[in-house]
Amino acid sequence: MRRCGMASCALAVFAVAACSSSSSSSADSGCGDYVDALNGASASCGSAPVYSSTDRASFQVECAAVTKAPGATSFLSDVEQCAGDVRRADCDTMDRTIRACKLHGTLPDGAPCASPAQCAGGICVRPSTVDLTTELQCGTCASYVALGGSCNPIATCDPPNGQCSSPDICDPAIGACSPNQVVCVDYGDVGVACSSPTTCKVGLTCVANKCAPFPTKGEACTEYCAWPFPTRTRGRPAAS
Repeated sequence: MRRCGMASCALAVFAVAACSSSSSSSADSGCGDYVDALNGASASCGSAPVYSSTDRASFQVECAAVTKAPGATSFLSDVEQCAGDVRRADCDTMDRTIRACKLHGTLPDGAPCASPAQCAGGICVRPSTVDLTTELQCGTCASYVALGGSCNPIATCDPPNGQCSSPDICDPAIGACSPNQVVCVDYGDVGVACSSPTTCKVGLTCVANKCAPFPTKGEACTEYCAWPFPTRTRGRPAAS
């Protein structure tokens, strides 16, 4: 399993209280359910909880604000879908499942935003210089790049706050940016050339520049091993 901490496993939710500050029992329930699903999955895969009780409460406050943000009409249903996907995923596919959880709204590309939950295209591009502990700065709605489209292989999105460094992002639900081709490509099946595990299908990793199943007991590993075998030092066999 590719283990993930709070920074990489949270939904792309950003507090939009500066634009709207309202509470919602539905948001408390739906977002609380997502947190519980994530913590439950983390525990079953041998990892520490992603959210503490304090984090959970803060996340629910942010969720309540997002539900009242312009365009965020699908937010709660998206969160419920993500919670269900997390509960159905296994340990080897959990990280990709979480990253593929998408929020989307109704605002068109170019509209101001503070969360991807407001944007029809699923991305809120925000300045990378924002200090989230002291600032709240609006971004701009954008759409994911389709398969075959040009992309930025070093562009990133920070899931906890919905900030994307560039609009040239591939839709994580259908593909990834090939570092060599600099275009969005389908996730590779077993035997397909790769330069990073991120370009391989769920449940696969990149071994000797080809997509392959995660190594299991007794097999040499590079970085990740199949669950429940722990990650080991590069080149050593998976532990029993």
